[in-house]
Amino acid sequence: MKQPIDDRLLLTRYLKPSNSDYISFNVNASFFNLTRVANNSVTQNLSRNYKTLTVTSWTGKKIGYSTTTDFSQSGIKKCINNAEFISSVSPENEEAMPPLENTISSIKDNFDPNTAYMNAKERVSLISPASFKAEEKGMKLAGTVSSGWNSQIIMNSKGLDIFYKESKGGFSGTLTNPEGGTFRVASESCWNLPSLNPEKAFDSLFSNICIGNSIDKDPQKFRVLLLPEAVGSLLVWLLAQNDLRSADEGRSAFSENGFKKHSDGRICSSGVNILLDPHHPDLKTAPFDHEGHPLEKRFLIQDGFLDQLNCSRYWAKRNNKESTGSCWSMVFESDKKPLDLNSLASIVDEGLFVPRFWYNRYVDPMQMIITGLTRDGLRTISKGKLGPRVKNFRFNDSPLRVLNNIVAVGKPELVSHWGVRMLVPPMVVDNFNMTSVAPGE
Repeated sequence: MKQPIDDRLLLTRYLKPSNSDYISFNVNASFFNLTRVANNSVTQNLSRNYKTLTVTSWTGKKIGYSTTTDFSQSGIKKCINNAEFISSVSPENEEAMPPLENTISSIKDNFDPNTAYMNAKERVSLISPASFKAEEKGMKLAGTVSSGWNSQIIMNSKGLDIFYKESKGGFSGTLTNPEGGTFRVASESCWNLPSLNPEKAFDSLFSNICIGNSIDKDPQKFRVLLLPEAVGSLLVWLLAQNDLRSADEGRSAFSENGFKKHSDGRICSSGVNILLDPHHPDLKTAPFDHEGHPLEKRFLIQDGFLDQLNCSRYWAKRNNKESTGSCWSMVFESDKKPLDLNSLASIVDEGLFVPRFWYNRYVDPMQMIITGLTRDGLRTISKGKLGPRVKNFRFNDSPLRVLNNIVAVGKPELVSHWGVRMLVPPMVVDNFNMTSVAPGE
């Protein structure tokens, strides 16, 4: 299965439920390929493909699910029978919603053949120049280049009929110097890999790595210059709490008893916008969610005010609101003029250059306080100039506090975390809370 296949014609004949009120089919297929480099050499070329059918059956307020990889006539019928049996014996779910009717007029695929069908030799050609260069310089490069595609079918007995396919690629690379120093570049989820120019990104490792021993600095609140990957790993937590029900029930930082708002009602600084936009040309994600609910561009935060959280169909019906579907793509916008990286550094008199965070976890969900560690190139900034490496820190801070302390921003770049595609800029942030020195360097 090296190409997406539209199985709707095959599945249509099974759409009439026999022992339930409604049934739906969800077919997920994927062809994923990866080339891995370690110690400047190609160590793996992997390929994986899968295709699954999930049948959902509704019997009143009772729902049953069954999944199979057997697309034969007997396999499909068995999966339907299992789902209908499970729904018949399941307890009632008062929050169960019937399947959606067909409200999407057309679906535009986000499919780049060069990304979807890139072969191993082509993937190696993207990273091998950097591998040779690292070998010449006595450094070590580790990284990956991936390519492939995903496809999805959502059909149900109420008329919903969706087929969608997208190409998917990505890359990551970490350069290490034996005398001390690492730096990383990555963009691990995109629909058009060649447009990101991975060769140029890998080559930038050599100009960005800082070599030498790391120095000690005491933990405190710093003015920091965060690169896009660091920014994205913080702002993605906004999406983790992007749920109107949780906010209404007092269980999130967006609740009235959550993160403290400004006197004018803003949750972060004026001029800050966070958009959810599956149609953005640099993101291009599916224009529907897992239920087949259509997704449209909207604001999560507009001019610093909390705007529209994800609202499920159940919560919308209960509260006489409009459902939104669940969108997982983010665009950061600011009214500040974007600056280049040197200009951003120039406004930091004393602070830190932070390329990346990792191992981020909750400390206090109600305040959206996250803890994590710096990694891969933490450096000092003194009088606007990058200085020596610094031993890594643990931080405790909130993405919402970050959005309240922005001093300046750069040009947005595509990054991804948890499979979420985001356009976020480098930014200078005041009073970022480094709480302790991390073990090791």
